[in-house]
Amino acid sequence: MNDGPPPSAGSPAGDDPEAPYDGVDLSEYPRWWRENVRAFEEHGLRPYRPSRFADGEVVQSRRDALETELGVSIALRTVGPDPGGSWQICVDGEPVRSVSRRRTESGFTRYDIDSETFERCVRDAVSSRER
Repeated sequence: MNDGPPPSAGSPAGDDPEAPYDGVDLSEYPRWWRENVRAFEEHGLRPYRPSRFADGEVVQSRRDALETELGVSIALRTVGPDPGGSWQICVDGEPVRSVSRRRTESGFTRYDIDSETFERCVRDAVSSRER
């Protein structure tokens, strides 16, 4: 993925020099990913690119695996409505850690935490509740 300069502000909606799904069999992607690709296309948006951790791993894949394994609900939520405001990792609705994020030039959200640290944070929160 390209983190180069953003497209021109005068570009039409949905205009993107990259076509990340051309020649790709979408049936190989998880259902949530396919649904987002279709929704973005239907609304004339840039191609869907999932949120990622600082190390490049897709957030939803790691989150889904942890939710299934640990039997909890995990969410990344904004603390306030202001652009650039803080976000929190929540386990079963309880905040367990603040995290910052940014929108990349490629059009996806990158959380400033790597996937291993995220997993450790979630596991620590779950194990502390079990004590």
